[in-house]
Amino acid sequence: MIDKKKVVRRHNPKLNKINIESPLTIGNGEFAFTADITGLQTLYDEYTVLPLCTMSQQGWDSYPGSYTLENVKKTVYEYNGKKFEYAVERFDETGEAYDWLRQNPHRLNLKRIRLLWDGEKIHSGDISEIEQELDLYTGILYSNFKLHGHAVSVQTVCSQTTNEIAYSITCSENRLSVQIDHPKSSHKKSASNWDILPNEQTAALRSPFFEDVFNDSIRGWKDFWQNTGIVDFSNAKDPRAFELERRMVLSMYLTAVNCAGSLPPAETGLTCNSWYGKFHLEMHIIHAGWFPLWGQSKCLEKSFGWYEKILNNAKENAARNGFVGARWPKMVGPEGIDCPSRIATLLIWQQPHILYMLKLTGLTEQYWDIVKETADFMCDFVTLGEDGRYHLTPPLIPAQEEHNPGDVFDPAFELCYWRFGLEIAVETAKTLGEECSRWFDVLNNLAEPPVINGLYQAHANCPDTFKSFNRDHPSMLFGYGFIPNPLIDRQIMNATVDKVLSCWDWKTAWGWDFALTAMTLTRLGRPGDAIDMLLFDTEKNSYVASGNNFQRGRDDLPLYLPGNGSLLFALAMMLAGYGDTRDKPGFPKDGLWDVEFEGISPLPY
Repeated sequence: MIDKKKVVRRHNPKLNKINIESPLTIGNGEFAFTADITGLQTLYDEYTVLPLCTMSQQGWDSYPGSYTLENVKKTVYEYNGKKFEYAVERFDETGEAYDWLRQNPHRLNLKRIRLLWDGEKIHSGDISEIEQELDLYTGILYSNFKLHGHAVSVQTVCSQTTNEIAYSITCSENRLSVQIDHPKSSHKKSASNWDILPNEQTAALRSPFFEDVFNDSIRGWKDFWQNTGIVDFSNAKDPRAFELERRMVLSMYLTAVNCAGSLPPAETGLTCNSWYGKFHLEMHIIHAGWFPLWGQSKCLEKSFGWYEKILNNAKENAARNGFVGARWPKMVGPEGIDCPSRIATLLIWQQPHILYMLKLTGLTEQYWDIVKETADFMCDFVTLGEDGRYHLTPPLIPAQEEHNPGDVFDPAFELCYWRFGLEIAVETAKTLGEECSRWFDVLNNLAEPPVINGLYQAHANCPDTFKSFNRDHPSMLFGYGFIPNPLIDRQIMNATVDKVLSCWDWKTAWGWDFALTAMTLTRLGRPGDAIDMLLFDTEKNSYVASGNNFQRGRDDLPLYLPGNGSLLFALAMMLAGYGDTRDKPGFPKDGLWDVEFEGISPLPY
């Protein structure tokens, strides 16, 4: 039996100097607090890479104004005698509405809590002899340092049952105080507007409810770790094993803090604002799909009620262009209204996500209304061609967002995912005795992913996939790995993977691309390549001291939680297997990867 506490604690983040890339975050899925080296947000102005925020699932704001998508001039597309209108381009005459809808609602920074010395602001040069450690097993952040030569000790903690943080501060000199500032909101990365003098107050050095929060954090995190799957890499001889274990443990912690709440997570979670703090539904399963595979279904299930809440909005979203069923939006706030965008309103690969997530948690029958409306849209969205096959036709944008929406025809990954999603829907309908003949017809007559010169392409109108579009997401690989597809030709997929590995511009890939490519390599029986891809050394696959998947080269993504979540999703498959395949199929049998795991379920397919 694995000593979970030992595995977790050997990766406690420890800092002995200021690291503006890696402030440490405490939280509970609904509420989070990001601290600097003092355990609070004392050096707020100096943390310019990853801002120090206090954020919650309930903390949203909007600028003055009131617009809807009806106030935005639409871009008109035509295909097969039909007209479609989407809020894609920003036209001058409706530019104000376009911008307002993108920026609102936005998450806000609730407050800043910082130390003062003799009532004055503290700077990094005033601090020395830093020893900071986040105890992952209890969620307690310990910060010890000297301030102007005097010893200071701070403990910071977040409740696991309420939206409260607490702190306890000791100092050899009675010259410290705590100031709490309340900013106005901003749609920018910091979620803060400090142009107006904030509401300030001086607080005591120990929260009155500190002991209660302290004990609640210990109980909550112990329960999480003891009921979550784990992997012990300590016997592995490959020199990369320790780093893989570090990424695993810290990714589990970070996604539990940021991605396990009542709303789908933003790509930077509750740590700072990305895309105005809105969440991207095509990333939901990438963030949080790992939870049920590692024994924490409840962390994903919390958000399913939100899909029910916005179901009518999703149906209206489909109806705007004459489709039935529910068309799930991409970039949204709590109300579930899609944003005008050159990408958001045309993206489609988020549609089957909810079906997959419900299947992973065993809740497809309980959420039959969502299954039905999702499948109805998916079947209405396809076009029956003269060949008797159903096709995905323009205008649309695939997961690889580099393509002109008017040109995209039968994108490879989306076709595979459409098939997989409809298989889940048909299976659920048959179990419940519900009518599904239309779904069954589309499923059985769906077009196959396009092949040109013995390689799967991005889409059927993209013969130069590997020359002109060898960047961003290599999504033509993801229809066989992240999901199963018995109709995929393994020889062709192997050749396609080899082509991608030889020509792709990996600097332009995103953090989750490496994990999903590793899943494809695993299903192809190439475990050595899968490990190499999971730990591929490139800018977007870097994990800083805090465990954040930093997307280097992008100022707006100092952390990228889809990278963390996808790593764990891939590890479940690589360790526990998939379908009838077991025995660590994603790890080489070369004696270098002697790893032990428990509490992890295989992918059901």
